[in-house]
Amino acid sequence: MPSFPNALRAMPAPKPLVAAITFTLASLIAGPVAAAGATPAAATVRASVPLQARLQAARSFGRHALPRRNAPLPAATRGGATLPVTSCADDGSSGTLRSVVAGAASGDTVDLSGLSCSSITLTQGAISTHLDSLTLHGPATPLALDGGDAGSVLTHYGAGTLRIERLTITNGYYQGGGGCLFSQASITLVDTAVRDCHSSDQYGAGAGVLARGDLTLESSTLSGNSGAVAGGGAVADGVVTIRNSTISGNTAAAVGGGLYHGGDAASGATLTVTNSTITGNTASYGGGGVYLAYALATTLRSTIIAGNTASSGADLGSGEQPTVTGDHNLIVATAFALPGDTLTADPQLLPLADNGGPTQTHALATTSPARDAGSNADALAYDQRGAGFARSVGGGPDIGAFELQGSDLIFADGFETVTAP
Repeated sequence: MPSFPNALRAMPAPKPLVAAITFTLASLIAGPVAAAGATPAAATVRASVPLQARLQAARSFGRHALPRRNAPLPAATRGGATLPVTSCADDGSSGTLRSVVAGAASGDTVDLSGLSCSSITLTQGAISTHLDSLTLHGPATPLALDGGDAGSVLTHYGAGTLRIERLTITNGYYQGGGGCLFSQASITLVDTAVRDCHSSDQYGAGAGVLARGDLTLESSTLSGNSGAVAGGGAVADGVVTIRNSTISGNTAAAVGGGLYHGGDAASGATLTVTNSTITGNTASYGGGGVYLAYALATTLRSTIIAGNTASSGADLGSGEQPTVTGDHNLIVATAFALPGDTLTADPQLLPLADNGGPTQTHALATTSPARDAGSNADALAYDQRGAGFARSVGGGPDIGAFELQGSDLIFADGFETVTAP
């Protein structure tokens, strides 16, 4: 397989292709007014057109890229209150999530922890907020915010951070950016899953998550999100921090099946991934796991990036040659140099499953080379699953989001099996 730069040269327009991808995503994020003249209907953009045509289509559809505000901006207010959600309906009545968000002030926490339902299905489109900062806090038992494939789930137009804790965000669809989650600024996910969200692989970006600013994943999972030209799991342009998290089974039409980072060093953008697992993601062109548009500062520690698919840089790709620092990683297929202690063997990951904790993870086989081969630079107490699942067991931390515990070893050996007499 040719190196990434050679693969670019093999295309009809080599370096301009990378620029086109970047420009396309910039257009999606900025949402510019389309040029004068008729814009072709979405149905006329066929999935079989070449990549260059897809990128041009993305530019043409830029005005459709982002969810729109559904009301004028009121005067900014500052909060800090905890506001309970008491109803699982979505009719806008008192106590519903939609109503509580509408009445919140910046800095408030919308508390869903008292709900006993398993899902809130949105019937009136995305729940939108203009507040600078807002937190949504879910219950101990699983609760899904379900977009019903009829629109985005949550859209944020403030200048701060939309923070989501202990929720599942699912079944969102938007033709442009942010199939489930969109922020004009930053998004933080804690103990949260974003799964089975969709956008258009003709002109979308970030089928699961699109953040124009920073993105933080803490003990969270992005899985099964599909569509978008770039960033099946997520797209972000600022400081991206991924810790104790899993990005699995996401797809993009061009680049960044799991994650597309569109920021550059000059703007202060960085990527830091620690004790995480990125696997099973697909992009047709480059960076099936992660794609970096520019040579931004990248730090990888005790992270698995393996088993992803793309024609070049299957696990880790870039339009340039970034310098990667860090230690104790397992990364199989990349387009540029990695730290000298990087392992390249099959990590022997088991399928994505409920292995305990609020989000799904990939367990390690007992024979995995990732066992006891990692590090714990952030002094984490637990693995992705949280309390009860120590970050370091045995001879040292395992590489990736999942740490084999004594109980995991017992189950893996089949000791729990009961044989009838």
